[in-house]
Amino acid sequence: PAWSPDGKEIAFVRFRYGSAQLWLMNSDGSRQRPLTNVGSWNDHPSWSPDGRRIVFSAIRNDRRDLYILNLTTGRQHQLTQDSASDQAPVWSPNGKWIAFVAFRLKSNVSDLWLVKPDGSDDHPFTTSSDNDLAPSWSADSSRIVYAKDEFWGHDHDLYSVGLADAKETPLSSLDWPEDTPATAS
Repeated sequence: PAWSPDGKEIAFVRFRYGSAQLWLMNSDGSRQRPLTNVGSWNDHPSWSPDGRRIVFSAIRNDRRDLYILNLTTGRQHQLTQDSASDQAPVWSPNGKWIAFVAFRLKSNVSDLWLVKPDGSDDHPFTTSSDNDLAPSWSADSSRIVYAKDEFWGHDHDLYSVGLADAKETPLSSLDWPEDTPATAS
């Protein structure tokens, strides 16, 4: 689930009959309504800072790509078009970038990628021999914290990387997996 920037609504995924669709509800649970009804799988909603759009990942035509839903018009447009799997998008607080997890460079290893909301400047942000997962932006949009999975689920360490210098800084190295990082706004 993802809170709207004004805190009045929550976007969430409803799983039914082997599919996953995006839904929206008021923060008190009232007015639940579907946002998607296309494709068999839509997940990982993330709000634009202005609250007018939601980026999400979806499986359509046997491919997982990113889409942006305009909440005013109800229109969706495809943001990424790659034969690899693009997933877990997160909109930067300043609205300039969307970070996401992609299996593009190596089919069995994920990296973090960045793309502008108009679909331009789609490029890798981290490239390593480990799985880079679960990106989360700093409040000023200058850094991303994420989990690095070195042994497929057996060792998640947290790292931070700067947008300007792409310098990776280890934040934790514990035997117990740290899962999904989140930053305070």
